[in-house]
Amino acid sequence: MPAAIAHLPVHTSPEVTAAAEDALQEITRFDAELTPGLSHLGAAADGELAPLSTVLLRTESASSSPIENVTAGAKALALAALQEKTGTNATRVAVHVDAVQLQTSPMS
Repeated sequence: MPAAIAHLPVHTSPEVTAAAEDALQEITRFDAELTPGLSHLGAAADGELAPLSTVLLRTESASSSPIENVTAGAKALALAALQEKTGTNATRVAVHVDAVQLQTSPMS
């Protein structure tokens, strides 16, 4: 959040607050179901948004890659993430995602 607005209070309607709480519950459920199967992709042991963050990061990377003339389909990107044989572009996108995850993960 930019510093110019960081100090401003955020006010939401009860409906928006309820919708956000519902979304948080669904994200928590989603993470709890997927975390065990995604631990090799960097999912945190506590499951706190780990699978969803992985999905979102891969989606963003795949979506923005055409700007650099690098395109990869979802299946190819998933295979590259699992270090399976796939095309060069999917591998490049997967490597980029891994690099971003390393740079944004908390120091252990």
